[in-house]
Amino acid sequence: MDELVAVVRGAFHRVQVAWDAGDLAKVQEAMTPEAYEAMRVALEQLVRQGGIYRHFEFQPAAVAITKAWRENARELFHARLTATLRDYVVDDFSGEMASWGWLEPVHVVEEWTFVREAGGLWRVAAVAQVSPPGISPGPPARSPAKTRPLRSYPGRNPRGCAS
Repeated sequence: MDELVAVVRGAFHRVQVAWDAGDLAKVQEAMTPEAYEAMRVALEQLVRQGGIYRHFEFQPAAVAITKAWRENARELFHARLTATLRDYVVDDFSGEMASWGWLEPVHVVEEWTFVREAGGLWRVAAVAQVSPPGISPGPPARSPAKTRPLRSYPGRNPRGCAS
């Protein structure tokens, strides 16, 4: 299980860095075509709206492997990842900060699914945000005065996967 936890932590970091750089091609080989396409479309949509979604102080705090199984020659596993992060949107045209997502660190829970052909490399097959879902004011403990909208585009979480 330690190997799988290391896979999740590494993938989380690589995907986050690629997303923040606006260059998912850096992680395309580490993702299934479907997962890559979902994230690529979400990133393109945000860029078309003139914003670049950035994170800072992101750190996966806990990773739990929740299920592992085989389907013929493929191996799969689900992992529940809890991360702490702060985020903001940068206006692509002016380079200025357009909005803050959360001024204080927030805990995010995501479900990641990985797949590999027997003996091959693990690839991200899906990412689903569990909490906070989609557009959220953040945890209840947060002061409303410090809360601003998390997402600048409706109906999508930061990586374009189902909320």
